[in-house]
Amino acid sequence: MAGEGNDPARGETVGRAWRRRLAAVARSLVPWLAWNGVLAGALASYAVLVEPRRIVVEPMTFETPGRPAGQREGRYRIAFVSDFDLLGPPGRFEDRVRARINALNPDLIAIGGDIFGGDGGPPSAATLARVRDWLAGFRARDGVVVAWGEQESLWPERARTALPPGAREIDASCEIVAGGEARIRLCGPNGILAPFDVQPADGGRLVAAWGRHLTVGRYSGPGSENWTGVDATVRFRFRDVGDGPGIAVMERPGEPGYRLRVIPGRMQWGVGPPAGAEWPGRTRDTGGRVLPDRSYVARVRVEPTAAGNVVRSRIWPVDGVEPETWPVEFVDASPRRPKAGSVGVVAGGAWTGSDRQVFEAVEVRDLADRLLMAEEFDDAERVGRTWERPGGAESDFDTTIVVGHNPIELLGLPSDMPTHIGLFLAGHTHGGQIRLPFFGPLHLDEGWPRDWSEGLVRLADGATWLYVTRGLGSSKVPVRFLCPPEITDLTVTVRRRPPR
Repeated sequence: MAGEGNDPARGETVGRAWRRRLAAVARSLVPWLAWNGVLAGALASYAVLVEPRRIVVEPMTFETPGRPAGQREGRYRIAFVSDFDLLGPPGRFEDRVRARINALNPDLIAIGGDIFGGDGGPPSAATLARVRDWLAGFRARDGVVVAWGEQESLWPERARTALPPGAREIDASCEIVAGGEARIRLCGPNGILAPFDVQPADGGRLVAAWGRHLTVGRYSGPGSENWTGVDATVRFRFRDVGDGPGIAVMERPGEPGYRLRVIPGRMQWGVGPPAGAEWPGRTRDTGGRVLPDRSYVARVRVEPTAAGNVVRSRIWPVDGVEPETWPVEFVDASPRRPKAGSVGVVAGGAWTGSDRQVFEAVEVRDLADRLLMAEEFDDAERVGRTWERPGGAESDFDTTIVVGHNPIELLGLPSDMPTHIGLFLAGHTHGGQIRLPFFGPLHLDEGWPRDWSEGLVRLADGATWLYVTRGLGSSKVPVRFLCPPEITDLTVTVRRRPPR
């Protein structure tokens, strides 16, 4: 007799029961899946179509005592925006942003870079013209300052054509603005992060204290803008084997000329051949290895000819003999080659400590060997009148605000450099674009701390604050979730420092 467990009829009954149960479960899941599908679709539509078009004005206050001995006080209002990431001319959204900013009636409008977006090359002339007209409609007492983002840094000369009168690049410069009695120093990152400081003691020297960026201090003394052919020398030394000091020749602000600088231990034309320049062969290096803690002389001669600018360079130890030959010689025949300009000293490199790149003397002669200028940096007052010094410590100010782009500029901020940075404004992160409750951004580039994705953060030195805006545009994926576009309405208050 067959066992009860092998009864075919019973097995069929059990099978039908399980199928009915699974069907019931499936039917019960349909509404849940449908509602969640609707919810997911609604959230996706919101993240793609709604939130990227929202504009949130974030009020932010920053209060600071004036620098030591400061007895001035006042307020200053800045509308800070960043990362429009335009892929074409400004549209309705950008016009709404401008209207909201103008309604704030700020003292200054600061743009933290990446006005333009995309990786397809520079914007067209038509887009640049439309951006110029759009920027011309911004209204603030002290105008508009713009820091370079990644995009503008790729083609700075084209980006400058998009700046109307009243809007100026602040990437490598500093300026003083007034907020009541207070004097606020506004700087770009290349202006504050590689400051030059004159030290007249011990025979005089110009020190590039530290920096991640290439920074040029230009001579602006009598006649320098009209120098059409020069023979310039600079005496310098540096402490590290990395990127170091150099000399710029036939250069004006916003119009780069020829830059010779130390690039890992060798004196080399560091920005590549100028557009149209012809390198006739051997090398871009001016000679042997440049060693730390030893003084050198670099010499650059620029001779205008009918065929173009003939540029020659060489280098030798200060206690050695000047070579008779020019290891590097090239002709710049490009239509935009410099026709006149000044000389300058160049600093830049990896994060270092203070006192790393030292310039001991600069001399310039014309091609007839007449002395045009000689500077040994032994008189701070004279240098202050005749040299453009980005970020120089000689300015009279109560606090410093840096208008930057990338927060990573502050990683590794050396503690031995008194930059006097009160607040560093940055963008770049877009706040992560997609944020989750209790978690924050899904993704951040560069490996910086998660709390640097947006908002106000106090740095480890205790004296410097970082504020990161969520920006206004989108990069790569046009999506925002719990991270709406931001205009920062910043009020800076400088109060008197109480007497000790």
